[in-house]
Amino acid sequence: MKKIKNKIKYKNGQKRNFKRENKKRKRNKRYHGLYDLEPNYYNDIGLLKHEDKLIARKTFPLDNFLNKNGIGESESPSSEIVIPKHFVLEKFHSSSFKTITKIRQSITFFKGKSVTIDFTKCKEVDYSCIFLLLVILIEYTDFFEKLDNSLRIKKTRPDIYIKPSKFNDVNLRLMAGYLLPEAKATKAFFKPFSTLNFIRGQKTKKSYMENEKGPAATMIRNYINNNLKQHGFSLDTDNSAYLDGIISEILNNAEDHSEFDTWYVSGNIFQSENNNVDDDFVSEINLAFLNFGYSIYSGFENNKNLNKETYRQMEEMYEEVKTQMNGHNFFGKEEMFTLYALQEGISRLNYENEDRGTGTMKILKSFINLGDYVKEDKNIKPSLLVYSGDVFLKCDHKLRPKTIKGIDVMALNENNDLNLPPSNSHLKKLQNSFPGTFLVVKLYINKSHLERKIRK
Repeated sequence: MKKIKNKIKYKNGQKRNFKRENKKRKRNKRYHGLYDLEPNYYNDIGLLKHEDKLIARKTFPLDNFLNKNGIGESESPSSEIVIPKHFVLEKFHSSSFKTITKIRQSITFFKGKSVTIDFTKCKEVDYSCIFLLLVILIEYTDFFEKLDNSLRIKKTRPDIYIKPSKFNDVNLRLMAGYLLPEAKATKAFFKPFSTLNFIRGQKTKKSYMENEKGPAATMIRNYINNNLKQHGFSLDTDNSAYLDGIISEILNNAEDHSEFDTWYVSGNIFQSENNNVDDDFVSEINLAFLNFGYSIYSGFENNKNLNKETYRQMEEMYEEVKTQMNGHNFFGKEEMFTLYALQEGISRLNYENEDRGTGTMKILKSFINLGDYVKEDKNIKPSLLVYSGDVFLKCDHKLRPKTIKGIDVMALNENNDLNLPPSNSHLKKLQNSFPGTFLVVKLYINKSHLERKIRK
């Protein structure tokens, strides 16, 4: 019986193939005899028109979303995009967003051709821009590769070329961010040591075996721990589990705020020369967590009718602080609500689970406490940056979370008082909105510094 069933299945498959080929012949029949050319050429004409229609009908949800919601205003596409001298999201977010927008719009405009990203004049680059550009390149090229799999003649995926910078320090950063295959060694204080795998997690994977959040959290924790071991330290079992837990909540937040099925994580480590002098040996750890969707503030606005008590408390806090603001230090509701949302115990999902709202604050506190080594003359300054909607928020060694009466608080002012306005250097309104949430971590590890902290 099994053989007979297989034969029936095979015959049915043959029928389907015959119908499909017959449909193609009918579609291309009207092109035959138009010119004195070979029949295959006429078939190609029909197929080309068919593929043009297929390409035109194919929608790209992420591109449509970014065109509607940012990043940056619409730009004129170009087959060669020149990266500005300062490709730094924190200090030059408007021009950086503008450049990212021009790159992605050029990729969609020059389908099947070549697009060059020219870093020749770039003198300074940060991990925020590198990671955001990497995500865009991966998502856009993957989309067109999948589209090309359904085509026989046409090609939509453009060839992406990246020209290195004249400045080797920039090229080292690009190499560590997967944008260049190699770079020349320099006399820079920090040199690339290792790179964390690029992780693209899928929200739709619900089963334990398929869910990538647990393995991703473990991978990030091991990555940090392996670097700590080089400095003579290691996370014990309890601290490993604790770090896994708070990283998992960051990834949960990425899923909760995403309108798509995807979140992204990666990182790298740079190290100074190890001269067997503990004060000199320093590691720089860069981590990035990103999702496209709605902002932290939008999450609260969308759920305020379900989260009435938390929303009311936040409104009362804002109205109280607003009375102390002035023209030079004024913050809108979105900026202040984003700051309040990061406080311990605050979550847009508190109405579902009272335990929500601890992960972001804990990871801010844990990371900044772990990697808060500072050396101003070497520009060694740790930070945690959040881009969400119209808001930029910065936590660093100066303005950081502190525990008050058993609760972690981060007010971003010298008194660490949520009843006072934050510093405008650490909380800002972005000129160009970021459609989602982007957390970028920069830590510095030094053995002597960690030993001094332990002795306190």
